[in-house]
Amino acid sequence: MIFYTAGHVTRAVVGAAHTPYAAANGIWERSLGRYRSALDAHWKPYLEGAATMDDALVSLVRAATRTGPTDLARDASEFDRPSGTSLHCSTSLFP
Repeated sequence: MIFYTAGHVTRAVVGAAHTPYAAANGIWERSLGRYRSALDAHWKPYLEGAATMDDALVSLVRAATRTGPTDLARDASEFDRPSGTSLHCSTSLFP
């Protein structure tokens, strides 16, 4: 999420010619590629002001539980909180 956010924000400030670190150094291809589509679908709208952070994070965790390691799926119930309770994340999306 850090590589994605930094690349997105830097490209927005510097311009489309900027190649984000993760893309230039094969981060997506080597280890984090399975999360790229979830970040595009759920985190990018937040970065662009089209979604709330809470909605983006919940959507990312749900997407990660479908594509990520089994320990994420086991801990996903933490995010099914009743309305009005705080969101608490104790699981990293990126092992």
